[in-house]
Amino acid sequence: DATDPTLAGELIVAMLNGAGAKRAEVRKQLAGHADGATETIITAYLEKSAETAADEDADPKVRTAAITALPLAPLTEAKPILVDLMAPRQPQPVQVAALATLSEFGEADVASTILDAWPGMGPALRLQAAGLLLSRGSSALALLGAIEHGDLSPRDLDPATIQHLKTHADAAVRDQAAKLLDVSAPKRAEVVEAHLDVLQLAGDLEHGREVFRKNCAICHRKDGFGTDVGADLATVVTRTPEALLIAVLDPNREVDPRYIQFNILTVDGLAKSGVIAGETATSVTLKRAENILETVPRADIDSLESTGITIMPEGFEKTLDKQSLADLLEYLRQP
Repeated sequence: DATDPTLAGELIVAMLNGAGAKRAEVRKQLAGHADGATETIITAYLEKSAETAADEDADPKVRTAAITALPLAPLTEAKPILVDLMAPRQPQPVQVAALATLSEFGEADVASTILDAWPGMGPALRLQAAGLLLSRGSSALALLGAIEHGDLSPRDLDPATIQHLKTHADAAVRDQAAKLLDVSAPKRAEVVEAHLDVLQLAGDLEHGREVFRKNCAICHRKDGFGTDVGADLATVVTRTPEALLIAVLDPNREVDPRYIQFNILTVDGLAKSGVIAGETATSVTLKRAENILETVPRADIDSLESTGITIMPEGFEKTLDKQSLADLLEYLRQP
């Protein structure tokens, strides 16, 4: 610390972050065995990190690096800084880092803090926030509670989040989602029937490409854009327009077993979901939207269950008008 205070702080912070859930315990032990020297280094580094993170004139990369140290501070100190860093005026990488850092705190009011910031979040940040809230049954219930009390609308949730809530590993979440999100939900066959006139519309190829990249590319890949999570779209070019319409609006009518969603509940209460991308004797690897892979040790798994449905969500008719659907079908049918 005498020769390079920044490096001293970075080394200790990296070690504490590597301790994961035992971060606070390790920090306490370090302080007790070093006559308070490590605590002095951590305090100074945290003050510098908070100052850098809040500096709106600094490079966003430098700010996001500084944000990673903030979980070492008490939530009461870090919370006001992180809430401000999620504000709409902040660069998106800073918002993303602040939200991810906030989720590392285990306190119960983290969920309410995320929900309070929800109205000012853009679509990408909302998707991240929803994923964080759904990772625990208690925070998923807090999200549903916000909808029940009118603080949020079901329209604030994307189709994938709605489906995840309905198929959540926590039964209490599934029951509450069924009450709040299935009210007057149309049957899929009726939705398809109501949209058959889409097949009579001329599709715009270029707009169809835009629709695909905005709504489908987080799970599908076409023309070198997107991710390989869902079905291979090279196989759909020979399908009829009606078959494609059914696949988009009623994805569970015919389910390929390779794309069935599974739920894992860990022994410490974390809920995870995705398609099974791989299994070994000691672990299970899940794949979810944006090609995110997560490997869970079998020793950490409390339960592993199939939802019986595909990872592709229902409800795209709520986000796409009929002309946009026609444009999407036109694009999907192109080799």
